[in-house]
Amino acid sequence: MKKIKQKHKDFIDQDNSPMSTLAEALKQAHPEMLKQVENWKKSNPEIDNLVDDLIDLFPFSWDDPSLLEEAVSCGYRGEFEEAIGQCEELLKRQSQAYPAFHLMGYYQGSLGFHKEAIENYKKSIKVKPDYPQVYIDLGIEYSLAGKEKKCFSAFKQAVALLPDFELADQWMEFAFEKLGRFNPLTGLNGKGFESMEGIWANACCYLGKAFIEFRQHIPARHAFKKAVKLMPDFSEAVYELGALHLQRLRSPKKAKKYLDQAEAMFLKDNDWQNASLAHQLKSSYEEVPDKDKAAEEWLKEALRLQKAGRFRVAIDAYKNAIRFRPKNLEAYYNMGIAYGCIPEAGTEEIDKAIWAFKDTLKIKPDYIHAYIGLAASYIKMNRFQDTIELLIEAIDIAPNHSPVFYYLGMAYRMSGQLDKAIGALKQSVELQKDSVQALFDLGLALLDKERFQESCDAFQEAVRLKPDFAAGHYMLGNVYYLKLVDIEKALVHLKKAERLYLKLEDYYHASRIRQLIKLHPE
Repeated sequence: MKKIKQKHKDFIDQDNSPMSTLAEALKQAHPEMLKQVENWKKSNPEIDNLVDDLIDLFPFSWDDPSLLEEAVSCGYRGEFEEAIGQCEELLKRQSQAYPAFHLMGYYQGSLGFHKEAIENYKKSIKVKPDYPQVYIDLGIEYSLAGKEKKCFSAFKQAVALLPDFELADQWMEFAFEKLGRFNPLTGLNGKGFESMEGIWANACCYLGKAFIEFRQHIPARHAFKKAVKLMPDFSEAVYELGALHLQRLRSPKKAKKYLDQAEAMFLKDNDWQNASLAHQLKSSYEEVPDKDKAAEEWLKEALRLQKAGRFRVAIDAYKNAIRFRPKNLEAYYNMGIAYGCIPEAGTEEIDKAIWAFKDTLKIKPDYIHAYIGLAASYIKMNRFQDTIELLIEAIDIAPNHSPVFYYLGMAYRMSGQLDKAIGALKQSVELQKDSVQALFDLGLALLDKERFQESCDAFQEAVRLKPDFAAGHYMLGNVYYLKLVDIEKALVHLKKAERLYLKLEDYYHASRIRQLIKLHPE
C-alpha cells in the first residue's frame, strides 16, 4: 500500500508542479482526453436540434459542421464572445458562409454591439440577399440603434420576401427563445439587456406597417395582433390595429374598440397628439369641433409618415386633412408625391398621383411644383407629348425654373427628339449649375447622339460636384471603355463605381462592374 501511495504521489508531483487534485494531474497528463470529456459534458440534444434547424433554414455546404455546433452551443449558454470567435473561425475557413455572418450579427446584437451586428447582417445579405430572416434581424438592430427609417426599410425588404406573417413569427420565436439571447440559461434578463417581449412586439408592429405598404392587410392584422398579445399596453400597435380595421378591413365596430383603447392609453401617457388623432379617426365629421386644428394635425402626421417611408398610410392621413379642409393645397400636392413614391407604383397609383396634382392646380393654377409633379407622373406613364405640352405652358409661369427644363429635356429624350432634349437640358444646367442630375441626363442625351467626348465632359462635371455619385462614375467608365477606348481611365472610374455601389448595397451593379474589371487584371 505504501508503495502504491508513493507512486501515486510521484505521478501527482511530477515536474515539481504540485497539484491538489487528481483531475488537475489528468488535465496535464492527458489534455486531449479531458477536452473530449468536457465536450461530452457540454453536449445537449437540444443543441443538435438547433444545429439541424439552422442547417435546414440556411442551406450551406459546411467543411466542418462541428464549428457551427460549437458556435450555437456557446450562444445557447450565453457565451456570446466565444460564439462570435467560433463564427470568425468558420469564416476563416469558408469566407462565403453567410449563416456565420448572420449568427455573428445575432450574438453581437445580444451583447449590445448594434453597429457591428448591422455590418455582419449586411455581409450576409451581400452573399445571399434573398432570405427574409436576415432582414428581420437587421431591422431589429436598426431599431435598437435608433435608426428608424433604415429599420422600416429593412422590414419592407423582409416583407417583400415573406409569403405571410407566420414565417416571420416562427423565425423570431426560434431566434429569441432558442439561439441564446433570451434563453433563461444565460441569466441576462433584468441585467440591462432589452426584454424579449418588447423587441419582439416592436418587430411585429414594424412588420405590420410594412405589410400595409404591400397591401397585404390580413398579414398586417396578424402582425399587429401578435404585437398586442406580447405587450397588451403597446398603444401604437393598438392604434395601428384600429386604423387598419377602419380604413382597410372595413370593420367599424372592431376599429372603434381598438381606437377607444388606444385613445385611453395615449391619454394615460400624456400623448395628447396621438390621443387626438385616435379620437378624430373614430369620430364623424360633425363630432370634431375644430376642423382647422384637425386638418393641421392630420397634415403634420401625414408629413411625418411620408418622411418615414410609410406612403400608403401617409395618403390616408392626407385624405383626413382634406376631409377637414377641402381646399388643402399642401395636402393634395404631397399626396401626389406620396402616390408616386410607393415602391413599384403601378398605373393605379400614378393615375391617382396625376389627379392629386390636377386638384392642386385647381386650387392654385400657377403652383409650379404641381406642374413638375404632374410632368414626372406623365413621364412614368410614357405620356411624353402631354409632358411637353404641359411644360411649355409652365415656362410662361416660371421661365427661370430649372426643373421645368430638366423634365422637358427628359420628355424630349424619351420621345427620341435628341437635339431638343440636349437644348432643354443645357438650359436646365445653365439655370442651376450645381444640378448633378441635370448634368447626368445631359450626358446620357449626348451619348445617345454619339457625342462621346461632350458626354464625358458632362459626366465629369457631375462627379466633380458629387464625388460619391456611383452612376456618374459607372457611365464614365462605360464611355471610356466602350466608346473612347481609354482602358486606364475606364478602370479608374469603374473601380470607384464598384466601391460606391457596394456602399449603397446595390450588389447587382457592383457585380456587373466587377466582371468587367476582371477582364483587365493589373
